[in-house]
Amino acid sequence: MAFAPAAISVTSSAFADGESIPHKYSAEGENVSPALAWKGVPEGTASLAVFCHDPDAPLAKPGSYGFTHWVLYNLPWSINGLEES
Repeated sequence: MAFAPAAISVTSSAFADGESIPHKYSAEGENVSPALAWKGVPEGTASLAVFCHDPDAPLAKPGSYGFTHWVLYNLPWSINGLEES
């Protein structure tokens, strides 16, 4: 049985799609995570995982593909976002 991939939309009130993440959310700024919101979680989802991956981070090792800053998993399917923290 084949499943169609979910079309989950993720947005932030801190920056628009395709824009750089503001300095406030960097280690040199206030080192906080921006608020995130999502919609389109498929019915029957048991839990969610969210990660912040930076494909062009200067900390990335040569030949690697970016740097993962943080990972959250086993989030309740019923939440629709994360507050700035």
